[in-house]
Amino acid sequence: MGTSRRNIERKFRDELGVTPQRFMRNLRLRYGLWLLHYTPRTITDIGERYGFSDTAHFSRQFREAFGYTPSQARKTGSDRAVDPFFLHIGEPERLQRRG
Repeated sequence: MGTSRRNIERKFRDELGVTPQRFMRNLRLRYGLWLLHYTPRTITDIGERYGFSDTAHFSRQFREAFGYTPSQARKTGSDRAVDPFFLHIGEPERLQRRG
């Protein structure tokens, strides 16, 4: 890319308000939320397939990001708006503040 890692991280923080690592974690969590609403996959399967060490890790990160657990998300069904492009879900500012 012709630039340093530090420069890329700085640009991410300037443009998006988060590090590249945080951005990817948030993207995985948002995708997990979408999967909970629109697929029959288990919480364990979603967490493990999308980069979390185990179900407890996925659940902790999910709750920190969204304010409710994956099982609560599953129970509410699709009454919460979930953008299929994972750009705006519920309270996007909550995810950004944690950057």
